Amino acid sequence: MKAVKPQGTTWKIIGITIFASVLIAVLAGVVFRALGYYSLAPYAGIIAVTVLNVISFFYSDKIILRMHGAEEVDPHRNPELYDMVGQLSQTAGIPIPKLYIIEDDALNAFATGRDYNHSAVAVYRGLLDRLDREELRGVLAHEIAHIKNYDMLTGTLLSVGVGFLAVLADMIGRVVVREIGKDNAIVYFLGSIILFFLIPIGSLLIQMFVSRKREFAADRDGAHLAKSSDGLARALIKLEQAHIPQETNVAAAQNLYIIHPFRGGLASLFSSHPSTEDRVARLQKMVL
Repeated sequence: MKAVKPQGTTWKIIGITIFASVLIAVLAGVVFRALGYYSLAPYAGIIAVTVLNVISFFYSDKIILRMHGAEEVDPHRNPELYDMVGQLSQTAGIPIPKLYIIEDDALNAFATGRDYNHSAVAVYRGLLDRLDREELRGVLAHEIAHIKNYDMLTGTLLSVGVGFLAVLADMIGRVVVREIGKDNAIVYFLGSIILFFLIPIGSLLIQMFVSRKREFAADRDGAHLAKSSDGLARALIKLEQAHIPQETNVAAAQNLYIIHPFRGGLASLFSSHPSTEDRVARLQKMVL
């Protein structure tokens, strides 16, 4: 199938992310030059983050799938599952993503990839064994919606910006250490300490806000693709109530899962996902 171009919204996200990243890099350079640090060392971190995110952009899907031990689905051995993904993809107007199964009894699933033509959906064996057809269709529609909305690309671009912020926070920390003992130490100390703590916290809050909004959007759009919100709502309730340990839990992929593998307490407070109760309530209010 012919390659599909990103939507206008995606290009806006790309432009904003690139602009923000360049602005942060320039501001970091100005700060260090004003302080008399002309060495190129501070820029090494920025270059490293950039290279890391470029590699992640092109190969993260393969890395994530391999870390989960995912096996690609043979259409001839799993025709019903493959046909379901094919129908949903056709409805969404995107190429059929590669389909993988993870041999784990946990109830979860995720989508990965950088664009429509380099995407994959992975489902845990527990989903296939414990969900009925409508519930499974709802979960698959949710993951197809993530691909349709370019959420993996959005996450990658967001991580680039957060990576730059992390490097900037590290630079500020080094400045604090070097400036202690000088005449203006107290000014540098107070200002830098505030930024040193605010930047990582702000980055986390931004990631949580964007990720939670994308989950709600994928629920909504997935329900439209499946032409029913009931299946996904019932599936989410089953996933939330399941107490099966997720053996193939990869920390780097926790924001990709349809439901966060750790729930309750502080894990829910800092989760990249909205509460299942809120998600189900929104789905039950939908009129299709």
